[in-house]
Amino acid sequence: MRMNLCVFAPLGAVVLLCLPVFGQSTRSSNSANASTQITDSSWFLNGHVVLEDGAVPTERVDIESTCDGVRHVEAHIDKKGEFSFRLGSSNNSVLQDASSMSATSAAPSGTFNVDPKLSMSMSQNPLGDCVVRAVLVGYRSDVIVLAGHTAADNPNLGTIVLHPAGKSPGGAVSTATLAAPKNAQKAFDKGAEAVKNKKNEEAAKNFSEAVKLYPQYAEAWYELGRVQASLNQAAASRQSFDAAIKADPNFTPPYMEIAQLEQQARNWTAVAEITGQLLKTAPDSDPLAYLYNSAANLNLKNVEAAEQSAREGLKHDTAHRIPKLWQILGVILANRGELAPAMEQFKNYLQFAPDGPDAASVRTQLAQCEKLADASAPPK
Repeated sequence: MRMNLCVFAPLGAVVLLCLPVFGQSTRSSNSANASTQITDSSWFLNGHVVLEDGAVPTERVDIESTCDGVRHVEAHIDKKGEFSFRLGSSNNSVLQDASSMSATSAAPSGTFNVDPKLSMSMSQNPLGDCVVRAVLVGYRSDVIVLAGHTAADNPNLGTIVLHPAGKSPGGAVSTATLAAPKNAQKAFDKGAEAVKNKKNEEAAKNFSEAVKLYPQYAEAWYELGRVQASLNQAAASRQSFDAAIKADPNFTPPYMEIAQLEQQARNWTAVAEITGQLLKTAPDSDPLAYLYNSAANLNLKNVEAAEQSAREGLKHDTAHRIPKLWQILGVILANRGELAPAMEQFKNYLQFAPDGPDAASVRTQLAQCEKLADASAPPK
């Protein structure tokens, strides 16, 4: 899964995990009412979808974009599992938020700080708030984040893997879902079929019938929440995800859905709480949960908790697909005056993501650390 996340404001500022799912903010400090529209000619994208075992799904799989919180079906895979589309070509209402970002005050002289304008070097990317995922009822999808992607880049997004939704990343099976009676399963299947046929209102009725027949139907609550989100019913969606967790606390997909909803609302306390519950329930969860938890805690100025989550996330991120964790940890260490280990974190980021969306700000942060280290070194 390719992960590119938004800019991280260093010392004296608040960390902004500015993404509807996992994307980069498109906010500008001097354009409060501006917006950037995705044009049909600019953003051609393609990729491939497989199941966990490498097989191509035999059922219809939609490719869904989420831009600035608005979901839209862009395409569906062919018999080989491949897809291609022009982002926004059939959804011209997709606009990127360019409202003002609150200014941050400079840190005292001699401390670690980055000019906010430098750390917002990717803020004009019109794809900053967009992500792409595959949609198949009963499965959770890898998420491709488009922050940092430009028209000049390779349009191939790589492979999106679909994972059985009945399993947490740690492998726990939702026993509540497996115990659903036949009439509830039948209603669920009807809802799944309606989703495939893009009849979301009908799907919502069927999933609602499934949970009415069997209130412990965790997966039905989860799918109901996703359908409600697609219908822009945010409050109802949140309630359904909460019900899914209540029905089966070990069923992990709803946790990150809630985290994403709360992140959109900039409710950092709720983000920290829900990801904290997830990581307590399933410590081997997707490393992205550690990133959300770390960023939320740093926004709340819980630096110790933020550092712990960043370090744990790095341990679990063996594929090095979330370099943002290195940047967060580097800034925490630099703010504490631990320049050498901070520089190591920044170098790790640049080694694995030299063209990442935060690469410019990371290079600036690294240079500042080096300058401070040289200034504090004893004269030769």
